[in-house]
Amino acid sequence: YGACASAATVSPSTTFSISPNTITLSNLLPGSVITSSNLSINFATNGNSGGTVYVSGANNGLLSNHISHTIAAITGNLTLQTEGFGVQATGATETSGGPLTTVSPYSSSGSTVGAETTAPSKILTSTAPLVGGFANANFQAKASVTTPASNDYQEVLTFIAAGNF
Repeated sequence: YGACASAATVSPSTTFSISPNTITLSNLLPGSVITSSNLSINFATNGNSGGTVYVSGANNGLLSNHISHTIAAITGNLTLQTEGFGVQATGATETSGGPLTTVSPYSSSGSTVGAETTAPSKILTSTAPLVGGFANANFQAKASVTTPASNDYQEVLTFIAAGNF
């Protein structure tokens, strides 16, 4: 007789949600960094190698279709910039497993942000399975004194979550 062996598998699972679906920035005043309210990100996976949350944008910044101007997405401290737009992830935590961590350049504080591009970029990651993963994201923008005024500046952001099995 040979050695006995047994194996069990668990169904792959990844859960992900974001709320709210729409974030509004208040009026962009020239020279002032404006920060949105927080977007809540919930993420869990039983992937052996954890999982990742990605962010991308349709316009590489805040686009006004009315006047054909974009406040470009940048990576850096908006306080030191003339104009810009970016994303910041904060407060990454989990109930168990993980840990869930923010990824540079989105893991900064204050007025330092990461640029979103049309290609998905890692914003949160975990190298092990996690339960109850949670983080916030905020969006910050700064207009210059020469930024054309318009009431339709917007960006369409896409968040993707993937378990790493």
